[in-house]
Amino acid sequence: MIAPPTFASIQEYVSRLGDVGSWGPYVAEILDRHDLGGSGGEPVAGFNATYPTFLCGDVVVKLFGYSRVWRGSHAAERAAYLLVAADPEIAAPRLLAEGRSYDDVDAPWP
Repeated sequence: MIAPPTFASIQEYVSRLGDVGSWGPYVAEILDRHDLGGSGGEPVAGFNATYPTFLCGDVVVKLFGYSRVWRGSHAAERAAYLLVAADPEIAAPRLLAEGRSYDDVDAPWP
């Protein structure tokens, strides 16, 4: 497991949100852990993201953490996925996998 990312400030975090070089090893590890490593291509950074978000072929990897409000954002997005998954009439992406990168649930990057 790679060490959790660290930032000197919120400004540094924001400046690196779309930095594939910084986040690529984390994305690769996540894809491999969920047997999605062959999903295709190098990660491409999301546009105007609040959290590190990358497109890898037809799979999106989004990492929640660091900011003070990440837990609420994660809960809201997870609830939205559960809601749309329950209605086959809604054309929406489906959740393929989820998990925790680190054991410490109080750490900035669980």
